[in-house]
Amino acid sequence: MVYKELDLRMGEKSGPTRRSTKGQWTAEEDEILRMAVQRFKGKNWKKIAECFKDRADVQCLHRWQKVLNPELVKGPWSKETKGKEFVMPKFDKILRGCTARRVLVLAESLVEEGRLRGIRLRDVTVEEGKEADEMMLIGSGVLVRAVVQWDDQVIGDGNEGPVARSLRNLILEDMKLGPATVRVAVPY
Repeated sequence: MVYKELDLRMGEKSGPTRRSTKGQWTAEEDEILRMAVQRFKGKNWKKIAECFKDRADVQCLHRWQKVLNPELVKGPWSKETKGKEFVMPKFDKILRGCTARRVLVLAESLVEEGRLRGIRLRDVTVEEGKEADEMMLIGSGVLVRAVVQWDDQVIGDGNEGPVARSLRNLILEDMKLGPATVRVAVPY
């Protein structure tokens, strides 16, 4: 039944740039969104939004990523992560990159959610780095990638941590939702 509704709603969009003021999501809309994400493999949010009369691609993406995605970790972060600081080395000895600066801005949302205690720019010693609960590389070529071992020292539990995962998801979402004027279409 939902697939039939999904097919009927395709193409009812009123134009290329549509903004919606529609409020709360209904259970039916949530189910349609789940099916559309499955159908388009969560890749084409403009197509997914076309399944709705009054929803924009940004609304669909946010609803999926913040409410419906079954991989979403709901509730408070573990006591090991909550209250931790995000520390980035000062830019005087590393390349002052756009990606690193953008991650700093995006990390503020984790502070607002209470998932990080704060964000600081300061020198980090090798010893501090090796004793960190999480470590990550940040840059245009890697975006945000967890570092799980430094020499013979395992970082944290040896797996990607929740902060690295969250920051990578935030930067990817930010890149997708940025203005079209800064995105370059790549023909494949």
